[in-house]
Amino acid sequence: MLDWISEASEGRLTCNEAEYAAVIRALEVALAYCPCEVHLHLDSLIVVNQMRGRFAVRSPALQRLNAQAQQLVGRFRQVTFTHVRRKRNRLADALANEAADRVKQKTQHATGHT
Repeated sequence: MLDWISEASEGRLTCNEAEYAAVIRALEVALAYCPCEVHLHLDSLIVVNQMRGRFAVRSPALQRLNAQAQQLVGRFRQVTFTHVRRKRNRLADALANEAADRVKQKTQHATGHT
């Protein structure tokens, strides 16, 4: 997943765009296993509430991602979104930082800057 996000984003995603990218990829992978229910745990309260329909999605980039995620959600009987505070989810935070570091290293290598 880390490689996919770092390759797909090329380091140009906002935190919420990256969160949506992870949601979309997780739902795509889940479809391959044909579960009826999917439970997603995210550290972005904004994305959780946008996916639940509680918050409006104002950013055009996020609107596109939200629409794509909602379309995938519709293919399952039930999808739940649960907010997990970052300080209670240290592993996910460490993995996100690792992905960001990979993108930074690839960018530096490609431009000759270290």
